[in-house]
Amino acid sequence: MTASARDLRLEDIGHVFGAVRALSRVSATLRGGDVVAVMGPNGAGKSTLLSILSGARSPTAGALHASGAPVARDLQAWRDQQGFLGHDTGLYGDLTARENLAFYRDLHAGHPGIGAAPLDDLSARFGLADFWDAQPVRQLSRGQLQRTALAKSLLTSPWLWLLDEPTAGLDLAHAALLACALTQHRAQDGIAVVATHEPAFAAAVATRLWVLHRGRLALDAPCPADETQLRAQLQDACAGGVS
Repeated sequence: MTASARDLRLEDIGHVFGAVRALSRVSATLRGGDVVAVMGPNGAGKSTLLSILSGARSPTAGALHASGAPVARDLQAWRDQQGFLGHDTGLYGDLTARENLAFYRDLHAGHPGIGAAPLDDLSARFGLADFWDAQPVRQLSRGQLQRTALAKSLLTSPWLWLLDEPTAGLDLAHAALLACALTQHRAQDGIAVVATHEPAFAAAVATRLWVLHRGRLALDAPCPADETQLRAQLQDACAGGVS
C-alpha cells in the first residue's frame, strides 16, 4: 500500500460495544475524488465509523482495504496516509497555533508529505493570521481552535481526509473556507469522509451521501446539491431503514 493509493473498500464493517451494536455490515467502495457526507441521527454510528476508518479503533467484524491490501496489516502506514479531525482537536493548550503546527510538523519530519503544505499556506487557507502566534490556544475561541485543528489535519498532505463534525464552532465565512479546502482536496484526487449534521454544508461539498441509521448504511447515493432534496433523502432513509 503506497501513499498514492486512491481506493478504499469497506467490507462488512461491524462494531460492538458490549451488548450495543454500533455498526452492522457496512460495505462501500471509495475512489479518488469522492467527498462523502455521512449523516444520520445521534447514535447512528457516524463517529464510530470514522474512528474505524482512521485506524484508531478496530472493527469487531469485517475489514478495511486500501488498494486491495488490508489496512490492519500496517496501521501506522495507514495513519500516515490520512488526516483526521475528531472531537478532540489534539492541540497543546500552552502552545500558539503556529507552535502547535510546527510541533506536529517536526514530529512527522520523515513523512514524505511534510513540507508540501507550508505552515503559512495552511494559516492562510483557514484564516489563522489574527491569532497565529499571538496567544496560547487554550485562550482561543471554539471556532479558532477548530480552524487550527483543521490546518493540523492537512500537515502531511494526506490523500484521505476524515472529518467528524468539522463545522463545529465555525461561522459561515470560515465554513466556506473549509468548503473550498474540500473542493481543492477533491480536485487533487483525494478522498474525504465528512460526518455532519448540517444538510446545507453537505449539499455544498459532498459528491456522495451516506445515511447511517441504527448502525446500518441505510443509503449510499450521489449527494444532491439541493438542500431540500438532501433533507428528503435523509428523512426517507431513516424512516425506511436499509435500502
